[in-house]
This record gives sequence, C-alpha cells and structure tokens, in this order.
Amino acid sequence: MPNETALEWLKQLEKKLDQYQPGYANSEVTQSFKDILKELSNTAEAPSNLVDEKLGSIRELLDVLYSERKHQRRGGVENVKAQILMDVESLKMILQRGRAMS
Repeated sequence: MPNETALEWLKQLEKKLDQYQPGYANSEVTQSFKDILKELSNTAEAPSNLVDEKLGSIRELLDVLYSERKHQRRGGVENVKAQILMDVESLKMILQRGRAMS
C-alpha cells in the first residue's frame, strides 16, 4: 500500500529531527529532509491538496529550524520543532484516513 511507504517516510523524518542539531545552517541535512518530503509526496495516497499543504508547512518550518536566526523569530528551536511534529501528526492522520478509504 502506498500510504504504508509514506508513513515510513514520516518515521524517517521524525528520526532525523532527533539526530541533527537544530538552530544552525546545515545544507546537507536540509537536502536530506527535502528528499524525504519528495518521497512522501510521491507515495502518499490521500487528497493531494491536504498532503501538499502539510508538506509545504513542514518544508518551510525545516528551513526555519536549520537556520542561524530564523528560529529565534518563531519562538526558538523547541517551538519550531513542536510545530513540525504537529504537522507530522496531522499528515499521519490524513494518510491513515486516505488508507482507510482505499
């Protein structure tokens, strides 16, 4: 099932969030996240507008999290990370609903 794969990509994203130090520019890490998000987009079987909205939000927040200063304007790294994790949970629910509808 495609959403099983998409859910696995979300788990990878969550693991990477814990592996790398936020609050600093890291182009290698941000590229790794972009690759994961692209795979998620390609494998998700759910309404594309909902998936794209959440992926766009996650992408934007990851750019903030792995920046020298941007995270400071958004309440710090812990707040930005919490926002990312909320979007991840929302996306999980969207994917699980999409799977149940199949």
